[in-house]
Amino acid sequence: MNCSEITPLMQSMLDNRLDSERTSEIKKHLTECIECNAAWTEMHTLGQRVNTFMGAIPVPDTLRQGIETRLSDSSDNQKSASGIPPEGVSRGPNPANAVPDTAASERQREGTYNTGGRHLFRPRTVLCERHELIRFGLKRVISEVVEVVGEAADGMAACELIRRMRPDFIVLDVDLDVLNGVEVCRRISQELPNSNVLVLTDSYHATKYHNQLIRAGARGFCLKSSGPRTLFEAIEQVTRSLPYCDPKITQLVKQNASTTLPNSNLTDRETEVLIRLDLRNKEISEELDMKLRTVEKHIECILAKLKVSTRTAAALKAVQLGYVLLPKMPGRDPVTGVSHEQTVSELNAELAIANEHLKALLKQNELLKEALDQKFSQPRTRTE
Repeated sequence: MNCSEITPLMQSMLDNRLDSERTSEIKKHLTECIECNAAWTEMHTLGQRVNTFMGAIPVPDTLRQGIETRLSDSSDNQKSASGIPPEGVSRGPNPANAVPDTAASERQREGTYNTGGRHLFRPRTVLCERHELIRFGLKRVISEVVEVVGEAADGMAACELIRRMRPDFIVLDVDLDVLNGVEVCRRISQELPNSNVLVLTDSYHATKYHNQLIRAGARGFCLKSSGPRTLFEAIEQVTRSLPYCDPKITQLVKQNASTTLPNSNLTDRETEVLIRLDLRNKEISEELDMKLRTVEKHIECILAKLKVSTRTAAALKAVQLGYVLLPKMPGRDPVTGVSHEQTVSELNAELAIANEHLKALLKQNELLKEALDQKFSQPRTRTE
């Protein structure tokens, strides 16, 4: 058994799809060949990492099948290298409905992506994310549909980079140092009125600053813990200058009582104040863009309609009626203090990085196989 026979069988070993006799032959070869053994060790390690991530985080079925296919069939690597997106993930219009090349400007406006291995329009994109691991993994994921031209870890650096690069699309976190995402978004909108900003953050910051971000010019909202399907949908909408909001965020900021209280008759504005009673009055006035005295009057009306005497009692009554008070504090690990959403975001980033490593390894194995096949196919010459 030579190296050219070993390479195609490595993926099958990961899933234990070989009989014991064949596996023994392969392992015997791996103990004798240093290069094949090193390749197998790296592939096996990456396979374990990917399987661990798939069991630790909610991975969409299409992504799970795509990863498992790459582990068992190296031909899928060629498909990925050609630019064809995974099945089940919507990246653009159907080729049958493709816009003719004569309408380039209309094509850019109507559809951001196109299948068939060629992108009609790849928006020049800047990533603004404080966590290096998440930023690195996010870049690996969205590079399939956008062109990442710059990265920033704090608000001031983000403003300077965007001012210099003038990108088509911006992915922005709210929790940034020096300048927070709201101020960055406001400055971007003033200097680049037609900019498309997608806020990618956690539920806490997305709900706390939702209205402020909309007034600042943000077009879309997506959670870091969302899967690739939701993220690609958000990118497609926002890059077309269309609004987008993650359904989980909408559910929090547009609330209705699950049970009605007789004679309460809260107005929409009073409901917006009610679900923000965990904030200070000044913070409520900034978020809802109303005068401080107006906030105080709304709170007085809320107390009267709910028939309670204190702000705390009104908050408890709101929870009893089925409301979720904002900002919804993220659940945190009692030991590390890291939120669940942050952990899921980091695992998603690790998964994207491992997936890239795996694709590179499979491509390297294909090149090795071709070189070995070419070497063994050449006739050997006897030396005198």
